[in-house]
Amino acid sequence: MDGRQISQGQAIMNGVMASLHLIFYYAIAVLIWGFALKGSLIWFGVSGALIGFLISLFFVFPVIAGQRTEERTREMMFAAGAIWGNIAIVAGVVGILAWIVRAIFF
Repeated sequence: MDGRQISQGQAIMNGVMASLHLIFYYAIAVLIWGFALKGSLIWFGVSGALIGFLISLFFVFPVIAGQRTEERTREMMFAAGAIWGNIAIVAGVVGILAWIVRAIFF
């Protein structure tokens, strides 16, 4: 167990990096839905980034930035990616399936 204390600045930076990852995941997932629905890709990409930003702002950043040890920060970053990142990945995969179905049948 690594109980090494980290500075508040390092915890905040870890929170920012985890948030940026989630923003990117959601932007890509919703952008895929833009392809599937033949919509404006810019609009879908920006709205996905906004969804990722809001999730990060309310659920991810405060938790990670509040950690004071290196081990807890790593654990919370993994948990955020496992919970919120996997939701974005599933949404993207379903969007790809919708795009394939639309391309084959419509």
